Amino acid sequence: MSCFIHKNQEGVAVCKKCGKNMCVECSSLVGHSGLCPTCYRPELIEQIEELEEERKHLMGRMIVLIILAIISIYTIVGPLICLVLFSKAQKRRKEEIPLLIKDLKRKVRIIDKAVASGSAKI
Repeated sequence: MSCFIHKNQEGVAVCKKCGKNMCVECSSLVGHSGLCPTCYRPELIEQIEELEEERKHLMGRMIVLIILAIISIYTIVGPLICLVLFSKAQKRRKEEIPLLIKDLKRKVRIIDKAVASGSAKI
């Protein structure tokens, strides 16, 4: 018997659902599932709908991941940057600035001593 779609092709399989003959081309089109293209079509439509639904959910998940990444930047990297900046500020406050002040005070004393003694030596 010939294929119900391709009348000039020899049927090589019979649909398990409707009993129609199909050729090699039709059988391979449906992944040799044992169903003819007509009976397999609703399964294809269902798979398409499932994939479209998954794609929608994936888009939502991707948006959540982007938001989490942005939040993570501020909640993980941000505090780390703050800690680094804090430690630099702390070091400057406790070590560098006192040394600068001490050096400036020393220079002021030298100037005061030179002015008080009437000596121009500094």
